[in-house]
Amino acid sequence: MQKLRLQRKNNGLCVYCGKLKDREGIYCSICNKALNILKKQYSINSHKDNKCSNCGKLTIGEAWFCPSCLENYKINARIRNAFRRANNLCVQCGNDSVDFIYCQRCRDMTKARRNQNKNRKEKIKMLSSKEIENILLEQLKQLQAPLVTINKIKGIKQIDGKIIISSLRVNMGKCTGNEFEAIKTMRQQVEIMNGILISGIIVDL
Repeated sequence: MQKLRLQRKNNGLCVYCGKLKDREGIYCSICNKALNILKKQYSINSHKDNKCSNCGKLTIGEAWFCPSCLENYKINARIRNAFRRANNLCVQCGNDSVDFIYCQRCRDMTKARRNQNKNRKEKIKMLSSKEIENILLEQLKQLQAPLVTINKIKGIKQIDGKIIISSLRVNMGKCTGNEFEAIKTMRQQVEIMNGILISGIIVDL
Protein backbone atom coordinates (compact mmCIF):
# COMPACT_ATOMS: atom_id res chain seq x y z
CA MET A 1 0.00 0.00 0.00
CA GLN A 2 2.79 2.44 0.94
CA LYS A 3 4.63 1.59 -2.28
CA LEU A 4 1.51 2.32 -4.33
CA ARG A 5 0.94 5.65 -2.54
CA LEU A 6 4.57 6.67 -3.14
CA GLN A 7 4.32 5.72 -6.82
CA ARG A 8 1.15 7.76 -7.25
CA LYS A 9 2.69 10.72 -5.42
CA ASN A 10 5.79 10.69 -7.64
CA ASN A 11 3.59 10.57 -10.75
CA GLY A 12 1.49 13.56 -9.66
CA LEU A 13 -1.60 11.44 -8.97
CA CYS A 14 -3.98 11.48 -6.03
CA VAL A 15 -2.56 8.95 -3.54
CA TYR A 16 -6.09 7.91 -2.52
CA CYS A 17 -7.96 7.36 -5.80
CA GLY A 18 -5.09 7.37 -8.34
CA LYS A 19 -6.64 10.05 -10.57
CA LEU A 20 -4.79 13.10 -11.86
CA LYS A 21 -4.72 15.83 -9.19
CA ASP A 22 -6.43 19.18 -9.80
CA ARG A 23 -4.86 20.90 -6.77
CA GLU A 24 -1.61 21.09 -4.80
CA GLY A 25 -0.99 18.47 -2.14
CA ILE A 26 -1.25 14.68 -2.28
CA TYR A 27 -5.04 14.39 -2.81
CA CYS A 28 -7.39 15.52 -5.58
CA SER A 29 -10.04 18.06 -4.59
CA ILE A 30 -12.82 15.43 -4.32
CA CYS A 31 -10.81 13.06 -2.09
CA ASN A 32 -9.43 15.95 -0.04
CA LYS A 33 -12.93 17.26 0.68
CA ALA A 34 -14.26 13.78 1.52
CA LEU A 35 -11.35 13.01 3.86
CA ASN A 36 -11.70 16.37 5.62
CA ILE A 37 -15.40 15.64 6.25
CA LEU A 38 -14.55 12.20 7.65
CA LYS A 39 -11.78 13.61 9.88
CA LYS A 40 -14.06 16.35 11.17
CA GLN A 41 -16.87 13.90 11.93
CA TYR A 42 -14.43 11.51 13.64
CA SER A 43 -13.11 14.37 15.79
CA ILE A 44 -16.64 15.47 16.74
CA ASN A 45 -17.67 11.90 17.62
CA SER A 46 -14.48 11.36 19.66
CA HIS A 47 -14.94 14.66 21.50
CA LYS A 48 -18.56 13.77 22.19
CA ASP A 49 -17.38 10.54 23.89
CA ASN A 50 -14.60 12.41 25.77
CA LYS A 51 -11.97 10.60 23.70
CA CYS A 52 -8.76 11.91 22.12
CA SER A 53 -9.28 12.75 18.44
CA ASN A 54 -5.87 11.25 17.69
CA CYS A 55 -5.41 8.06 19.75
CA GLY A 56 -8.85 7.41 21.26
CA LYS A 57 -7.76 7.64 24.90
CA LEU A 58 -9.92 9.47 27.45
CA THR A 59 -9.44 13.24 27.60
CA ILE A 60 -9.63 15.69 30.48
CA GLY A 61 -12.61 18.05 30.56
CA GLU A 62 -13.55 19.52 27.17
CA ALA A 63 -10.13 18.90 25.56
CA TRP A 64 -9.96 17.46 22.03
CA PHE A 65 -6.64 15.66 22.65
CA CYS A 66 -5.22 13.70 25.57
CA PRO A 67 -2.23 15.32 27.37
CA SER A 68 0.25 12.92 25.75
CA CYS A 69 -0.89 13.56 22.16
CA LEU A 70 -1.11 17.30 22.77
CA GLU A 71 2.48 17.44 24.08
CA ASN A 72 3.76 15.26 21.22
CA TYR A 73 1.95 17.48 18.73
CA LYS A 74 3.60 20.62 20.14
CA ILE A 75 7.08 19.03 20.12
CA ASN A 76 6.72 17.71 16.57
CA ALA A 77 5.36 21.06 15.38
CA ARG A 78 8.38 22.92 16.82
CA ILE A 79 10.83 20.46 15.22
CA ARG A 80 9.02 20.55 11.88
CA ASN A 81 8.79 24.35 11.79
CA ALA A 82 12.48 24.77 12.69
CA PHE A 83 13.51 22.35 9.92
CA ARG A 84 11.30 24.05 7.34
CA ARG A 85 12.50 27.54 8.26
CA ALA A 86 16.14 26.44 8.00
CA ASN A 87 15.51 24.96 4.53
CA ASN A 88 13.41 27.85 3.11
CA LEU A 89 10.23 25.81 3.15
CA CYS A 90 6.72 26.95 3.99
CA VAL A 91 6.09 26.14 7.68
CA GLN A 92 2.47 25.33 6.85
CA CYS A 93 2.69 22.91 3.90
CA GLY A 94 6.40 22.28 3.29
CA ASN A 95 6.54 23.71 -0.24
CA ASP A 96 9.35 26.07 -1.35
CA SER A 97 9.13 29.55 0.19
CA VAL A 98 12.29 31.65 -0.15
CA ASP A 99 11.29 35.13 1.04
CA PHE A 100 8.53 34.34 3.56
CA ILE A 101 7.79 31.68 6.18
CA TYR A 102 4.62 30.83 4.19
CA CYS A 103 4.36 30.07 0.46
CA GLN A 104 2.06 32.20 -1.69
CA ARG A 105 -0.73 29.61 -1.59
CA CYS A 106 -0.72 29.39 2.22
CA ARG A 107 -0.50 33.18 2.55
CA ASP A 108 -3.57 33.53 0.33
CA MET A 109 -5.43 30.85 2.33
CA THR A 110 -4.48 32.49 5.64
CA LYS A 111 -5.67 35.86 4.38
CA ALA A 112 -8.94 34.35 3.15
CA ARG A 113 -9.53 32.66 6.54
CA ARG A 114 -8.73 35.90 8.36
CA ASN A 115 -11.27 37.78 6.22
CA GLN A 116 -13.82 34.99 6.72
CA ASN A 117 -13.37 35.10 10.50
CA LYS A 118 -13.66 38.89 10.42
CA ASN A 119 -16.91 38.67 8.47
CA ARG A 120 -18.19 35.97 10.85
CA LYS A 121 -17.42 38.13 13.88
CA GLU A 122 -19.21 41.10 12.30
CA LYS A 123 -22.19 38.87 11.54
CA ILE A 124 -22.26 37.51 15.09
CA LYS A 125 -22.32 41.04 16.52
CA MET A 126 -25.57 41.70 14.64
CA LEU A 127 -27.40 38.60 15.93
CA SER A 128 -30.38 39.21 18.18
CA SER A 129 -31.65 36.90 20.91
CA LYS A 130 -34.36 35.63 18.57
CA GLU A 131 -31.82 34.92 15.82
CA ILE A 132 -29.69 32.94 18.28
CA GLU A 133 -32.75 30.94 19.28
CA ASN A 134 -33.53 30.19 15.62
CA ILE A 135 -29.97 28.94 15.03
CA LEU A 136 -30.21 26.58 18.03
CA LEU A 137 -33.63 25.29 17.00
CA GLU A 138 -32.47 24.70 13.40
CA GLN A 139 -29.55 22.63 14.68
CA LEU A 140 -31.89 20.57 16.88
CA LYS A 141 -34.20 20.04 13.91
CA GLN A 142 -31.30 18.75 11.80
CA LEU A 143 -30.36 16.40 14.65
CA GLN A 144 -33.91 14.94 14.63
CA ALA A 145 -35.00 16.56 17.87
CA PRO A 146 -37.66 19.03 16.64
CA LEU A 147 -39.82 18.64 19.77
CA VAL A 148 -37.20 20.28 22.01
CA THR A 149 -38.16 23.89 22.72
CA ILE A 150 -36.13 26.74 24.16
CA ASN A 151 -37.64 28.31 27.26
CA LYS A 152 -35.03 30.92 28.10
CA ILE A 153 -31.64 32.22 26.97
CA LYS A 154 -29.90 33.94 29.86
CA GLY A 155 -26.73 36.02 30.18
CA ILE A 156 -25.79 36.74 26.54
CA LYS A 157 -22.36 38.34 26.09
CA GLN A 158 -20.19 39.04 23.05
CA ILE A 159 -16.46 38.52 23.63
CA ASP A 160 -13.77 38.39 20.91
CA GLY A 161 -16.27 37.69 18.16
CA LYS A 162 -18.01 34.90 20.09
CA ILE A 163 -21.43 34.86 21.69
CA ILE A 164 -21.32 33.53 25.27
CA ILE A 165 -24.56 32.21 26.75
CA SER A 166 -24.31 31.68 30.52
CA SER A 167 -27.47 29.57 30.71
CA LEU A 168 -29.81 27.91 28.23
CA ARG A 169 -33.11 26.43 29.48
CA VAL A 170 -34.78 23.86 27.23
CA ASN A 171 -37.88 21.68 27.42
CA MET A 172 -37.56 18.07 26.23
CA GLY A 173 -41.14 17.83 25.00
CA LYS A 174 -42.13 14.25 24.21
CA CYS A 175 -38.84 12.48 24.98
CA THR A 176 -37.89 9.65 22.58
CA GLY A 177 -34.37 9.07 23.92
CA ASN A 178 -32.58 11.02 21.19
CA GLU A 179 -33.07 14.46 22.72
CA PHE A 180 -30.28 14.37 25.32
CA GLU A 181 -27.69 13.35 22.72
CA ALA A 182 -29.02 15.94 20.25
CA ILE A 183 -28.72 18.76 22.81
CA LYS A 184 -25.11 17.77 23.57
CA THR A 185 -24.20 17.60 19.86
CA MET A 186 -26.00 20.89 19.15
CA ARG A 187 -23.93 22.58 21.86
CA GLN A 188 -20.71 21.43 20.18
CA GLN A 189 -21.77 22.24 16.62
CA VAL A 190 -23.00 25.80 17.23
CA GLU A 191 -19.67 26.60 18.91
CA ILE A 192 -17.70 25.30 15.91
CA MET A 193 -19.98 26.58 13.14
CA ASN A 194 -21.55 29.73 14.61
CA GLY A 195 -19.18 30.87 17.37
CA ILE A 196 -21.89 30.45 20.03
CA LEU A 197 -20.55 29.10 23.33
CA ILE A 198 -23.15 27.74 25.79
CA SER A 199 -21.77 27.59 29.34
CA GLY A 200 -24.64 25.67 30.95
CA ILE A 201 -27.87 23.94 29.94
CA ILE A 202 -30.89 23.39 32.19
CA VAL A 203 -33.26 20.65 30.98
CA ASP A 204 -36.95 20.59 31.90
CA LEU A 205 -38.60 17.20 31.38
